[in-house]
Amino acid sequence: MMGKWLKELTLRKKLHIIWALYAIGCVLALSFPLFVDIGNTGLVLMISSWAFLIWALVLTFRWWRCPHCGCFLGRGQKDGDYCRECGKRVFWEDHGDF
Repeated sequence: MMGKWLKELTLRKKLHIIWALYAIGCVLALSFPLFVDIGNTGLVLMISSWAFLIWALVLTFRWWRCPHCGCFLGRGQKDGDYCRECGKRVFWEDHGDF
């Protein structure tokens, strides 16, 4: 079940998930000072924010790869640009290669 769901994710959907995790981690980190004095809530927020940020970083290195050769795409990759390793077009949706 999980493998089928993961295979249906396009590169754009994976990028949205990664950015959402980064955003949640940042919001939790920024709300940490508001709850520092309230028992363990501040500690829970701090640990949660780090967990979301690390999870997003791991998924970035795992998912942000060329669908053809598996090479890490790096920064600045746009929809329809070419992979630096294999030279094939990388679409963020399932367009296929021309």
